Amino acid sequence: YRTITKAIIRHVEQNRFALLERLTQELLDLVMAHPAVRYAEVEVDKPHALRFADSVSITLAGQR
Repeated sequence: YRTITKAIIRHVEQNRFALLERLTQELLDLVMAHPAVRYAEVEVDKPHALRFADSVSITLAGQR
């Protein structure tokens, strides 16, 4: 978990994302690239992204 977590943090800090969909897909791709991962779900939540909503989120899943 530590290796994947550090890779996710590095990726998010070193890039800019205009779309939650792109960020979520890139994080899922990064997680699925690890040979030990067989299934993963990635959820990205952006609080207060819309005026009348508490938050906006997207969840993507992948498996081998």
